[in-house]
Amino acid sequence: MTSFLVTEIEFDFDGEDFLPSPCKAFRDELISFVRTAVWFVDEEELVDFISDETGFCIKSINYRKVN
Repeated sequence: MTSFLVTEIEFDFDGEDFLPSPCKAFRDELISFVRTAVWFVDEEELVDFISDETGFCIKSINYRKVN
């Protein structure tokens, strides 16, 4: 298992499952949480793992490995 830091992420906050869309403060807090966490998961599972943990689909993500 490898560890990763997310450097940029964009969630799908406008999906049909979320009416109305979450408020800006919530979105900002969620993005901050994801970007400051160290994720211990296999690389091919990273996107699905974060999506499952947050409850939102991911539109795009950039990350780097942490030694």
